[in-house]
Parts: sequence; C-alpha cells; structure tokens
Amino acid sequence: MDKRLEVLKNYNKIEHLNVLYENKINNYVSLKDIKKIYNQKWVNDPNYPYVTATHLLDSYYCLPERPDMAFTFLWKSINSVYNKHYLVKAGTGQSIGGNQIDGREGDGKKLYLMIESISKCLNHSFIYEGSTCSIKDLIDLYVAKMPIKTLRFVANYVLKGLAIDNKLNYEGLDKNLMKTHLSSQYTTFKSSFNDLISIIGDTYGQSYLDICFLKSNIHNSQTDVDTSDRDKSRRLVHSLATTFKELLTKKRATFKDTANEEEKDRYTFTFKNEDDYLKFVFNCILYAVRNTSFHGNVASRFNSKTFDKEAITSSTYVYLLGHLFLTFCLYINNELTTQELALNLENLKLI
Repeated sequence: MDKRLEVLKNYNKIEHLNVLYENKINNYVSLKDIKKIYNQKWVNDPNYPYVTATHLLDSYYCLPERPDMAFTFLWKSINSVYNKHYLVKAGTGQSIGGNQIDGREGDGKKLYLMIESISKCLNHSFIYEGSTCSIKDLIDLYVAKMPIKTLRFVANYVLKGLAIDNKLNYEGLDKNLMKTHLSSQYTTFKSSFNDLISIIGDTYGQSYLDICFLKSNIHNSQTDVDTSDRDKSRRLVHSLATTFKELLTKKRATFKDTANEEEKDRYTFTFKNEDDYLKFVFNCILYAVRNTSFHGNVASRFNSKTFDKEAITSSTYVYLLGHLFLTFCLYINNELTTQELALNLENLKLI
C-alpha cells in the first residue's frame, strides 16, 4: 500500500512527518531559527495590522516542519496588506500601470500596485553589520540564491501553457471557455511578458511542441500535457529554468544559442525597467506558487510522489521570499521601518 494511504488510514502526525522526511527531519528543516516580523510600536497602537498578524501567527505555527503550509497562511498576511494599500490608493484617485483605479481590479492588479510602490523605494536603505543595504540589494541577494527547482516550476508552467495554447482546438469554444484550459500562471506570465513568451515560443517552445501531446487529467478533468520523450522534456525545462536564472541575475539573457549575431539579438530579452524585474520575481514566481497551491488543482507538494530534498529546499526558499515580500508590503504601509528590514539578511543565512 502507498505509504501516504497508510498514514491516512490511521492518521498520526508524528508518523506523517516520519514518512515525509524518511525519519531524517532534523537534516532538512532550517526555518526553526527564522527571524520573525514584529514592530514594537504595535503594542500601543490599536490600529496595528491585526488581520495580518493573525495569519502570520498561523504561518509561524506550521514552521519549521511544513514551509509549504506556512506559505499559504503567509500569503493571507500578504493579501491583507496589499488590499489595504489598494483601498488607500483607490480612495485618493490613483492609478495602476497608468490606468485609473475603478474599483473592479482583482488580486493580480492589486498585487501589481504594491509592486509599483516597492519599485519607487528600491534605493531606501538600512545599516547591517556596519554596511549599507538597499531594498534593491536585498532583492538581488535573494534572487541570487533562488534554487533552480523554483525556476523549473516557472519553466514547466510556461511550456505547458504554450503547448495547450498551440495544440488545443478552440473551434466552437467561446472566449471564456478557452481561458479555462489555460492556467492563471501562464496567462499572467503571457500578459506581463508577451515579447518573452514569443521568444520562448520560437525557441524552447518549438522543441517542446514536437514531443508533447494533450490529454485529460483524470484527477481534476482539466486539459494536461504529456510527452513522448521524458528525458528531452526534462532537459528543455531545466535549460529554460537556467536561462531564467541568467535573466534574473543579469537582467538580460539569450534564449537560443546560435552563431548568427542577428539571431542572437532576435532571441535576447532584457528587462525594460525595475518594474518588470519585480513582476517576474513576485508575480510570475511567488504569486504563481500561491495560485498553484491555493486552488488545489495539483497534488500537495510535500505529499506528492515527486517529493524529495530538492522540493524541501525550494519550499523553504519560496517561504523566505514570501516573508521578504511581506516585510516590503508592511514597509510600504508604514508598519515597519527600513531598519527593521534587516531581519531579511539574517534569514538569508537560512537558505
């Protein structure tokens, strides 16, 4: 019998953890020493971020054993902060991406509004161990430590999205039904980086389309992608993830090796500005992880058949990246000072 079913039949939390970590939990957990978010001024402030704090408590409760579950509660804290930010901006007649706020914006737009606000504060800095560190420096330091598995997640949903977008016969489907076959992660990526999607489609996408086919997912009845060559599929996903890492660290990357200089230029993508860089990190990675885990359309990461040490490392990293983002959101809402952002450098040591 599957070990997961054995645990489910006679549930016991300790046995569940033993199965997950193969009785080696102390070798894997690293968030027991995480520096917590707290502001001393909240003690005497009746308007402290109450909702944020309640979900943050639940998030910390899940640590250190389950950073994946902790991230779900962490995102609730993040959500409450950027919703407040949105309402303040809406109440003063401001805009998102140059478009007037009209009150009909969804979570994606609200998140982008927060990202816009963070981008205006990238040079704000604090002192840590005698040196100056800016918000931009903090983000770059975290991105430099991003595990390749986290970027394989992005590469995977981009390539699968391209496959469904290109291979699904949309004839007879209205526009809304067409959208249901594409993941929100892919549609968000495509709307944010349409030029980059075109480049990936002309390079990695062509090779991926040659070896993949569509099928119905028996677990959730959605359209899924399978491949006739698993080794090649893995190599393509890994290579694209590696190129994403180069793009994030250098802000520029070529998505196809070629001796032709003209072709190199054609397949080279550069972030136009800091907004795009932040959108990739916090929207196309962090928010995409949230959407994947929150909607329940895929297996629980820690209980899945593919769970391994690499998955633990990636989940730990994603949690800390989300924790970093929450401190930025609180800073934008004047709930933390720049100096209190220094806790993120302490947590960086846990990666």
